[in-house]
Amino acid sequence: MTDVFISYSRKDKEFVQVLHQALAKSKYEAWVDWDNIPLTADWWDEIKSGIEAADTFVFVISPDSVSSKVCGREIDHAMANNKRLVPIVRRDGFDTNLMHSELRRHNWLFFKEDNDLDVALQSLVKALNTDLNYVRAHTRVLVKALEWEKKHRRDDLLLRGDDLKEAEQWLADALQVNHEPLPTEQHKTYISKSREVEVANQRLVAAGEKAKRRVRIGAGILAGTVVAAIAIISFAQHSLQRSNKFARLEQDAISALQQFEYQEIEALLQAMNAAEDLKQLMGSGDKPLRYYTPHNAPRVLQQILDRISQKNKFSNHAEAFLDHAISVTFSPDGKALGITGVDGKATLKTPQGIDLTDLNGHFEDVWQAEFSPDGQMLATTSDDIFRLLSRNGALIKTLEHPSGRTGRIEFSPDGKYMAISGWDKDLISLLDNVGNPITDINAQKAW
Repeated sequence: MTDVFISYSRKDKEFVQVLHQALAKSKYEAWVDWDNIPLTADWWDEIKSGIEAADTFVFVISPDSVSSKVCGREIDHAMANNKRLVPIVRRDGFDTNLMHSELRRHNWLFFKEDNDLDVALQSLVKALNTDLNYVRAHTRVLVKALEWEKKHRRDDLLLRGDDLKEAEQWLADALQVNHEPLPTEQHKTYISKSREVEVANQRLVAAGEKAKRRVRIGAGILAGTVVAAIAIISFAQHSLQRSNKFARLEQDAISALQQFEYQEIEALLQAMNAAEDLKQLMGSGDKPLRYYTPHNAPRVLQQILDRISQKNKFSNHAEAFLDHAISVTFSPDGKALGITGVDGKATLKTPQGIDLTDLNGHFEDVWQAEFSPDGQMLATTSDDIFRLLSRNGALIKTLEHPSGRTGRIEFSPDGKYMAISGWDKDLISLLDNVGNPITDINAQKAW
């Protein structure tokens, strides 16, 4: 675990290096992503783990970080885990309308060039030290809870003994006085499940001790006592296993209802599995859903069946960041979807989700896919290049904007021309429909 996770734009790297050194001198360990590496599943897993294991999430505010999609994803994950947020302002000129709502809600510390660094650092250290023991307990239990979730809720990863008592006292204090940051649902579920298994284990131990005492009564009833002990232990073990299964199904049902807000089909499948498992566990035969009303699984399943509206779902690629498509557009005939994503790829699918062809060739996030009016060509754009492709994915031409960073592309209504814009330059280029340049047009703002 670390004291601080620093989220920043690469344009503020020199300042973050100075800040990192200053924190190190003050005996604070900071997690910083220094390498400008491609977005991959492994990279994002490392970022998430760094955020989860940090006591405080520091966000360096500048025009570039406020508009950065990566920084936005980092703060989203920090807030999803109820991390303590400390925003610090490095550079002015940012658009507050683009700013994450959580940044606007918190007090800012100022580390601009005209601010005294030592004074600003003292204010940051004061913020880091506030409720330090509480925040460290928040991080410690969260890391354990997330590991438990990732490893399929194994009982050997639950809290025991004094660790469990301390966690329960921490949670009670947090809920009583509304400590910031608040405990997450992962905290509550993990601690509750730990107590449930602890009680079941204590009952099992007590049953075993009782059996041992009976064994010592005397040799005359030895055989009967041994049989009774075995029966008691077997019953206790069966009860513990059954209790664990009920608890897991209850939690699966609650998780499905939460997941339904953003993944309807996945939530439906999870609720159906939980209800079916409950039916088998109860040995109910053909009993109707109302038979299970004391349990969450059938109730959640019925709610999802009443509310579900999604008919189909498909992801933009078969590899990393399946749930992070950037844009989607229909072909003029409605028979194809052009989908772009954050992993440097684009793809064509049918509206039913059947793969048509992958449109590979980009190395940065693919921002846009645009069909020509006749639907026979497709243009894709990313930070580095434009690519003009045929309907079957064959490359026609690769284009670069004169400004060095590409923006958007549009076809004229008759399909004879294309216009492409840059990211931060006031220049728009006009080309014919096969990518040959015609003229450049000045504009007040190209992006």
